[in-house]
Amino acid sequence: MHRSNGLQLLHSLAEASSVAPLATQELEVTLPVLTSKTAALILSAFPRLERLRVGLWEPGEVYRERDEFDAAFAATLQRLLDRERGIPHLSFLDLERAPNTPDVRRALSGATQLTGLKLPAVRTEVEAQAIAPLTSLRSLDLWCYDAPILGALLSPLTALTSLRLRGDGHLSPALAGLPRLASLDYSTGHLDVSVLATLTALTWLSVRSLALPAAAGDAFEALAAPAHRHPWQLPPGLTHIELTRQPPEALHALRSSPMRKLTWFIDELELEGKTHLDYYRDDDGDVAADLTPHGEAALCAVAEFLAGRMADDSWIGMVCTAEHRVRPIRCVGGPEEAGPGRRNHTPWLEAFGRAGVPQLELDCFTLSYQDFEALAGHTGLKVLQLGEYIKYPLPALLSLPLMSSLERLELSADLWCRQAVENGEDAGGSDDDSGDPDGDQEPRARARAAALPPDLPGVLSALLCLRRRLRLILVHNFGPSKQERRLLTALVADVNSRVERLGGDSTRLEARDW
Repeated sequence: MHRSNGLQLLHSLAEASSVAPLATQELEVTLPVLTSKTAALILSAFPRLERLRVGLWEPGEVYRERDEFDAAFAATLQRLLDRERGIPHLSFLDLERAPNTPDVRRALSGATQLTGLKLPAVRTEVEAQAIAPLTSLRSLDLWCYDAPILGALLSPLTALTSLRLRGDGHLSPALAGLPRLASLDYSTGHLDVSVLATLTALTWLSVRSLALPAAAGDAFEALAAPAHRHPWQLPPGLTHIELTRQPPEALHALRSSPMRKLTWFIDELELEGKTHLDYYRDDDGDVAADLTPHGEAALCAVAEFLAGRMADDSWIGMVCTAEHRVRPIRCVGGPEEAGPGRRNHTPWLEAFGRAGVPQLELDCFTLSYQDFEALAGHTGLKVLQLGEYIKYPLPALLSLPLMSSLERLELSADLWCRQAVENGEDAGGSDDDSGDPDGDQEPRARARAAALPPDLPGVLSALLCLRRRLRLILVHNFGPSKQERRLLTALVADVNSRVERLGGDSTRLEARDW
């Protein structure tokens, strides 16, 4: 709702509500609409209002002098929040886009009826003190950049069950000991593992990463420490955890947690140079890396920790990068340790197989035939995704139909199509696709598909024919590239034609965006 038509609409709604009270429970209004005149209309029009959101400025709205506007908004907010004359059933208020002035904070501090609140950044103790009286709050969404200020804000809010926090990455001390907190969304920051045990009611957690306290030592010491030295544990009722970029040692430090299954979503395992990775420049001058023995041991430790702790909908992303977006990561010892009878990446791949990971993403690795044989030994893997920056021989994919549990295989098509375009995909025509639209398109499709790796159509066709239950998905992020989209369309048509000629089911192949 904005000012150009807001008043007229509010008048109509107020008149309608005087006859039969409207059942509207949530309302969003832009800042200029909230005036003393519209406050009275809102009170009349929406007697059952529970949730009020202050929205963005609308294009074309006239700005008044800032001080005049802020004062008017604060007075309006005071009217709406008044316990006797305000909105009687209001329980949630979204002020993320509202001015944060002393008058606004004064109006807010008296709204002790609120159980939910969304705020802009809280930067000072004075701003935090305005929230202290709101002890009925059960959900809070805010930005904060300072642990002492956040601690002062949260300490009286003992009824909180849900907290969404954004801001500085190291606010763990302020989060300790919230007795009723069941949901914590802190996806921009790191949560100290020593704080986890104090969050006894936590059931849902999303953080950038779990972190070791400084006293735990470096990554090498943390991985070598005996279990009894660090009795850190996951909250007893935790059922869902999301980690964006997770160093492996912090998970290993939680291994004394009771064995219990929960949903894990690990977007990326983060490996560091000189600890987990040895960086080098490849023949093209790109940054690449070899896994170190400690890095391999750390990945194995993550697998050992997760064993028996993953629910069936868990997802583990082995996109192991830190300082650089390396492509690709070779095994310990580099190319000398890749091949038959050698180390390869099989130690940690087999460890994840023993752990029973149900959904696995691999990216930024160089994988060998032997690594795919290790993957084929996974008995619990249902979904496997191979990303854009993974390097492997295409025929190695033919080991995967041996997997007893695999239901879906997702392959990135970006690199294949991009390289084909860079190498001159002009056999299929120009970007405008001019020509006879009613003519025979099959020769053009075959010409375009021929620009892709020659083994690709045959390997994909064999995957679909060898494993009758397998869904094969070619994922892409082409943006506006018409040439790459044409190539992928041609590839799908070519594979479908081959599968149908072999009596297979072509409906199990699809292409889709990331």
